[in-house]
Amino acid sequence: MASLLKKYAYYFVLAFLLVAETSANPLTVLLDWKPNIHHIGFYVAQKFYEQKGIKVRLLHPPQTAATLLVAQSKADFALATLDDYLHARDAGLPLKAVAAVLQKDTSCFAWRADLTTLTNPKSFAGHRYGGWGSPEEKAVLRYLMGAAFSKLTMVNIGQEDFLLAVPRHADIIWEYEEWNILRAQREGLKVGVYCPARHHAVFDRPNLLLVAHARKASSFAAFLEATSQGYQESVRHPHVSAQLFASQLSLFDPHFIEASLVKLGPSLLDAKGQWGTLSSARMIRYAQWMKEQGLIRRIPSDL
Repeated sequence: MASLLKKYAYYFVLAFLLVAETSANPLTVLLDWKPNIHHIGFYVAQKFYEQKGIKVRLLHPPQTAATLLVAQSKADFALATLDDYLHARDAGLPLKAVAAVLQKDTSCFAWRADLTTLTNPKSFAGHRYGGWGSPEEKAVLRYLMGAAFSKLTMVNIGQEDFLLAVPRHADIIWEYEEWNILRAQREGLKVGVYCPARHHAVFDRPNLLLVAHARKASSFAAFLEATSQGYQESVRHPHVSAQLFASQLSLFDPHFIEASLVKLGPSLLDAKGQWGTLSSARMIRYAQWMKEQGLIRRIPSDL
């Protein structure tokens, strides 16, 4: 069923983009999921796009084959996790990462704090992990848990978030600390977390990338400069940026957005305060890990 939905979603987005090509030809950016705090810079950057005479269309339909659409030149950019990008490159898609949206991986395994036996991955044995069924999940959990992995029950909960999934369908779930974990905490739930990037250097990686077609990757300097301005302004002015983001989408409480942005801010910029920096060394280190786990066959030479 999931693959069928993904197939239909792909053709939906493809048809939408083909229609868009007859308009004023805005740059199209395919988000990796529903709008969330990771995307705020694109929304704050709208005024900078306008100053440069750039029109940008942000699309976020569910289950898009985003990297494939970019590889087919049906969209200009896609947001992709480092895993997805490396899989796409391994499959031979002509893609190139042009910026890192996140300098760090802020994802954590989370559980209700009243499950006092849970403290770290090895203690996950005998419990239910709720995920989306990707090979990376199993590889990461097996790597962190060792032999105890055989005693973990894997439950596919799709895209159900922490508040909905725990404890009905799962005991442990993988979430972003500045998003659904923070939301659960703000609703009064005590949450225990284990964040792999804080314990294992290999997971300290830029885990959300802006990807373009390899042939066009050097053609978007003005867009990238404006986007960088949007993210830098988001970090410098979280209150105003949160209000703007919430008003554009009418989906979120601006107080929550501001708290989320403050928490995320240090992960959006590098040590020099710049957005978009691609750390080849950290990307290669993670790609080597993926290859060792049998997730990819080769490491791109131009990471």
